[in-house]
Order: sequence, then C-alpha cells, then structure tokens
Amino acid sequence: MGALTWASAGLAAALVVALLASAALPQLPPIVSGAWGGIGGLASESIPAASPSQLLMGRPRAAVVVYPQLLPTPAEASALRELVESGGTLLVAGSGPAVNALLSAVGSCLSTLNGTVEDSVFNYGAPNFVAAYFNGTAMALYNASPIDMSSCPGASALAATAPSSFAVEPGGARVRGPFVVAAEQRLGLGRVILVSSPYALSNGALNYTGNRELLEYAAGGLRPYLVEFLWYRPPYSLLGSYARALAPYRAWLALAASLAAGLAAYSLRGGERRGGEALEDIIARHPGWDRRLLEELAREREERLEGGGGGREG
Repeated sequence: MGALTWASAGLAAALVVALLASAALPQLPPIVSGAWGGIGGLASESIPAASPSQLLMGRPRAAVVVYPQLLPTPAEASALRELVESGGTLLVAGSGPAVNALLSAVGSCLSTLNGTVEDSVFNYGAPNFVAAYFNGTAMALYNASPIDMSSCPGASALAATAPSSFAVEPGGARVRGPFVVAAEQRLGLGRVILVSSPYALSNGALNYTGNRELLEYAAGGLRPYLVEFLWYRPPYSLLGSYARALAPYRAWLALAASLAAGLAAYSLRGGERRGGEALEDIIARHPGWDRRLLEELAREREERLEGGGGGREG
C-alpha cells in the first residue's frame, strides 16, 4: 500500500477508536480544582483516603464519597461499614445504580430513584438547579434525584424541595413534589447520610449556606476523609476525561471516520489498478507466465509511480 493509503487507514482507525471511546468509556465527573463542579475545595478540607484501611485509623470520623464510579470490593464495603458502626459518618453525594449499590453494600436501606428533580419556581437560574431546605436554610442542588425512604424504617429526611418541584423520569413522565433530596439513617453507633446531587459538595455549591451546613453537620467538627478508592484510577480516568470531551462530537467523528475509510479504500484500489489490469487478473488469464517476474515488474512500477518518476513504458 502507498503512503496515502496507510495514512488514510491510520486516520480512519484513530477516529473509530475515539468514537468508540467517547461512547463506551464512562463519563467521569469533573474533579479539577478550578471548575464550578470540581471538588478542589472539599479536597483541601479533607484527608485523602486512597485505601479502605485508612478509614479505620484513629478516632471514627466522617468519610465523604462524591459520585462513586466503582462498586466497592468486599474489603472496601466492610471498612466503610465498620467506620459507620463504630461511630463514624458516611456521607454520599450522587445518585444512580453505583450510589445505590454502595449504600446497599454498607447495609443502608436508603436509595435514589430514577428521574431528575426540577422546579420552575424555586431554583437558581435553571429548573434542574433546585432549591432545597436543610434546617430551614436553602441548599442549591444540581441534577438531584428523589430519595426513597419507603423501605427504610428509622430513616429521616434532612432536606426536601418545595411543593412546586417535579421529577422528570427517564421516559419523560412528570411526578409532582415535594421530594426528599437529603436523608439520614442510623447504623450502629454512626450514620449514613445521602444527598442525591453529585454536585452538592462541589466548589460552587459549597458557597451556598445550606450545602456548607450539611457538610459540617456530617463532619461533626472533625476533618473528614475524602474517599478516593471508588473512583477510576489513572490512566483510565485520563482516558475517560478525554472521552467526555469528545462526546459532543460523536456525529462528526463518525463522518470523518467514514470519509477516511473511503479514502483508504479508494487509494488502495487505485494502487492495485494504477498500471492497468490487476496482477492476479493477468496471471489468471496467462497461467504459463512467470509469476515471480511479473510481481517484480509490478513492484518496480509501483515504486516508480510513488516516487513521482512514473512515465510511459514502452
């Protein structure tokens, strides 16, 4: 194959890989310090916990899990549960299957429901950026989900949205509020606290009094742990961040991959036909001709054409 063919095929392959990555890799939450949705502020006030054994060192305190991406291993779930049962607090921010699996693994009966809570009246500039109220103080919650306490005896609501709120379910149906968006369950000597917005403890959200007070209520005056072992580790997290950046351009990636693949196919076909008939066709019509000599002549001709020295042969 010629240089153009190889380049086209390589470009097509790269675009296909980017397209598949943007669709298949998880869309990771932004955790950089500078972004509104990052958790650099929380990280600066916390003790990083890269392994579950760190949670059980010293006096029981709060452990904060923000938008878990991985299901806990048995050892990780056991450490989190031991922390809670010995008097610590587990504060989980987020919603969805990973959050529900984590809560179940540590023995909590709290869970989040499908759907996003919106409010056209009490919000902070967008219907899905709703106001909720913790001890009478307003919280700002972005993309929160309703919390289910129906099968959790002893659980108590900590924050709820206004009666004007509604939940938009995945199918588009609307369910009227108010909704519990932060709840607490006693477990052993400690407690599990769930707030159903993954951005509830982000840099921007902690500027709101209610969000800050909820974090302080969970921490109980001690510097909390920030659980890091339920996030994707590098380099997968780096690939995931690239995939998130590419996600809005999937249609263009697919179009570019198709064009590059077409160019590669055209270039390949042109290389085969450039001197007239394909070699295999000539040999098929003249089985007695020397195949090796024909292949050598064809190769020399291809090299002359690629080098720009192709002329009319006599």
